[in-house]
Amino acid sequence: MQVYEALGRALDLATRVLEHARPATWGRPTPCAEWDVRAVARHLVVGADAFADVLLGRPPDLTGAAVDDTDLAGALLRASARGLVGWAGPGALQRRSGVPGVPLADLHLLEAVVHGHDLAVALRRPYDLDDEAVELTLQLFQNAPLDRPRAAGDFAPQLRVGPARPALEQLLGVVGRRSG
Repeated sequence: MQVYEALGRALDLATRVLEHARPATWGRPTPCAEWDVRAVARHLVVGADAFADVLLGRPPDLTGAAVDDTDLAGALLRASARGLVGWAGPGALQRRSGVPGVPLADLHLLEAVVHGHDLAVALRRPYDLDDEAVELTLQLFQNAPLDRPRAAGDFAPQLRVGPARPALEQLLGVVGRRSG
C-alpha cells in the first residue's frame, strides 16, 4: 500500500466518523488532551486545506477563518478531495515537512489516522481503519525522529507498547497516547 492510498482511506474514515458529530457532542473531550471534538475537527479541516494549498502552489491559510463550523464533515470532505488531487501530482509524495526526515505526505497520514481515532473515541464510534493502512503508518513513524515535535508539544512522550499489541495501539504509543 502506498502512502497516498492509506491517506485517502484515513481521511475518508475521519470524515465518516465526523458525520456523527452534533452540537451536543462538540464539547466532548478527546484523547488529544487540550482539544475537544470541535477543535480536533477544525484542526483536521485546516490541516487538510493547508496541505492542499501547499501542494497546489498556494500560500496555506492556517487560521481556519474560512472554515464552515456548521458542516465540518463536509469541509473535511472537500479539503481532503483537494489535497488528494495535490498528492497525486508529480513529486508531491517526496515533499519534505518541517519535521526533519519526515515527508509531508507521511505527516498528513499520521495526522489523519491519529486525529480520526481521537474523533472516533470522543464520538463513541468504531475506528475501523484497515490494518494495512495502520501498519504502514506505524512503519513510517515507529523510528521517526520526533524529538522536535515533542519539544514543541505536538506529541507527548512515547509510551511503551509491546510489539504483540495491535498496530493502532503501537502507533498511538509512538505519539504518547493510549487507545480508547
